[in-house]
Amino acid sequence: MKIEEVAEEWTSYALRKTLVQRELPADAVIRASKTKVVVISGVRRCGKSSFLMLLAQRLHAEGRKVIYVNLEDPRFTGEPDIMDRLLGWFGEEGYLLLDEVTAIPGWDGWLLRVHELLKGRLRPIVSSSKRSVRSPSRPLRGRCVYFDLFPLSFSERLSFLEVPFGANVVQRAAVERQVQEHLQYGGFPEVVLQDEPSERLRTLLSYHREIVGLDIAGETGMDRSLVELFSKYLLRSPYFSATTCTNFLKGLGYKVGKDKVLEMERAAADCMLFYFLNVHSSSIKDMAQQPRKVYAGDMGLHLIGGTED
Repeated sequence: MKIEEVAEEWTSYALRKTLVQRELPADAVIRASKTKVVVISGVRRCGKSSFLMLLAQRLHAEGRKVIYVNLEDPRFTGEPDIMDRLLGWFGEEGYLLLDEVTAIPGWDGWLLRVHELLKGRLRPIVSSSKRSVRSPSRPLRGRCVYFDLFPLSFSERLSFLEVPFGANVVQRAAVERQVQEHLQYGGFPEVVLQDEPSERLRTLLSYHREIVGLDIAGETGMDRSLVELFSKYLLRSPYFSATTCTNFLKGLGYKVGKDKVLEMERAAADCMLFYFLNVHSSSIKDMAQQPRKVYAGDMGLHLIGGTED
């Protein structure tokens, strides 16, 4: 396989794709790449690939040397020295936009070497939805700057659907309809652009299975059915207590201890599927011991849990 052919194919695709701008500041990302390895992290399907493509389009329009490559391309599977071969073809200067960088074994060691040897000349900007991107090998720590990308905000939703935010009756009614849609179906870009409620629900279900299977079960090595039940438990729980959750799972016949539940909690938070908020208190003990408020990474996921709170 010729690495340059695959890279050129992905770059050509990125430069011609029609996309909508996001609110994540591209200027800050480009500035940070001068001195750090820039990492775009976020839950799967929130738009990380599209953001990198938009960045590639902007840099190309400014006359900068840039390529975009999705490293989850199956043509890379089993190929040796992918990153070195890519660098050898691209050269030692320019912007290297690598999507899902954690798909390549040894990615963190390679980024460390490139950062140390080519700092200021080669500017890698990478993305990943896996928790390992936030816990690289020790030498790389402190050399990365992280930007979190989320599903669409409400203002981004209006931009995607070209709904004007105006004061007349018709415009206000259109915006109010979008408020209800946003609260019910959330802000995953693909879901926002779909028309049929059944289609949106199918998409959300597939996202949930994908995130649970690849980013929680796959990363922790735990049984997928256990992790999926844990996720649905969180979607129906306004508060999370590891002890209560452990007892719940044990009551259903799962051989699970509190340590495994806490590991699933960390994995769910790392991949941004859920957020856990501590109680507000001046006592550190209370903050550590009290149940945490749990929020899904996107409001539409609550449909999977059967709640609309």
